[in-house]
Amino acid sequence: MPLFITILAITIAQLPGLVMRYLPFSKSLELGRKKKLFIYYTAAFIFQHFAVYVLVRGDYSNVTLLTYKRLLFLLSTIYVFINIAFIKGNLYKHIFIYGMQGGYSLFLHSIVALFVGRISTATPLYLQLSIQTIGYSILFILFFIPLWKKVSNSIIFNSQITNDYYWNVIWMIPALAIYSDAMVTMNNEWINSLPQIISRIMTALSLIISWKWITLDFESLENMLYLKNQNKIMNLQTEGILAQAEILRESENHIKICKHDMRHNLGIIRSLIQDKKTEDVLKYIEELDATMKATEPLVYCKNTIVNSALLVYMTKAKEKNIDVKLELNIPDKLPWNSNDIAILIANAFENAIIASSKQSLDEQEIYISARFYDEKLAIIFKNRFNGEILIGRSGFPTSTEPGHGIGMQSILSIVNKYKASASCTSNNGWFNMTFLFT
Repeated sequence: MPLFITILAITIAQLPGLVMRYLPFSKSLELGRKKKLFIYYTAAFIFQHFAVYVLVRGDYSNVTLLTYKRLLFLLSTIYVFINIAFIKGNLYKHIFIYGMQGGYSLFLHSIVALFVGRISTATPLYLQLSIQTIGYSILFILFFIPLWKKVSNSIIFNSQITNDYYWNVIWMIPALAIYSDAMVTMNNEWINSLPQIISRIMTALSLIISWKWITLDFESLENMLYLKNQNKIMNLQTEGILAQAEILRESENHIKICKHDMRHNLGIIRSLIQDKKTEDVLKYIEELDATMKATEPLVYCKNTIVNSALLVYMTKAKEKNIDVKLELNIPDKLPWNSNDIAILIANAFENAIIASSKQSLDEQEIYISARFYDEKLAIIFKNRFNGEILIGRSGFPTSTEPGHGIGMQSILSIVNKYKASASCTSNNGWFNMTFLFT
């Protein structure tokens, strides 16, 4: 019985931490994936019982408080690895949340340990461990709901930013804090000294301050990205208006020339008709029609904001002699913010132009397709690219240089904002980006 109770005390103590590490990702998981993840959790929970039993059954008399502490740290990593493997593309965020959860759990354990440490040493260890786990679980239940209400909407969990450089740095802060504290308190004693108490309090305070600082930093980053997007929209619209104005000026001059030449054109047509050269007449009229169409304003799609973005980057592509093929069906009104769709298209188009300009002249091609049907919008970008593409954990290209890749960050923030589907592939010399808004 003591062995069985000891095993339960160790394994059940894992559950509060498991809940805290799961919830930040729960919104991003579909029901089917949630069920599958719970199957993995259940299998791991059962496995831990057998693993602990195998570890301690032959030498149960030597099981100590230090054994309990070490197994709490060791077994928690199994669930962390399950999260990392199952909820992919979030390695640093998993480690960061593990560190924050570990710090909070350490603090709750410390409160209970202050009480358990006052229990007579004559009390069997398995009862002490049981009291520790039960007390920790009760504190978790009491404080969890108000705590989760406070942090569930935190920008840290809900930020649209997926910046590898940022997460590469901040993930270490809470993890280092709890492991440095664990190095001091990982012993065979309950908390029974003032230095240990101060150490736990300072660790908790440092994590709270880190959380606040990171929250403010994320808010600043999101505001910066929002302002960049708004500035880009304004610039695109301004450039689009200027480009259309230039086209209109050219059209006006062209129309004046056409009016001036109208008498000559009619004379040529009359002469051809009199000579009964019907085919030549038709050919001449087609040439005149093509000339007149060249004076029309460029309209790539019905959505004026998206059209402005396309107009700007079509002009830039033509300046670089890049061949661009368009198949567009984007209505004037969309279920999503047209500014966001325009920003996504502008950034993807800009990246395609940059990549294409690095190719040989005969491989400078871009294909863009956008179709709106049944309240869904599918967007495809394809461009030639035969170099090496560095794919980040988000599944999209990333830059190895700090400060670069802002356009891709903007694209991903829009994809995350509307929970759109997005993919990036490269094969046969073509780089493809696909988006589906539903």
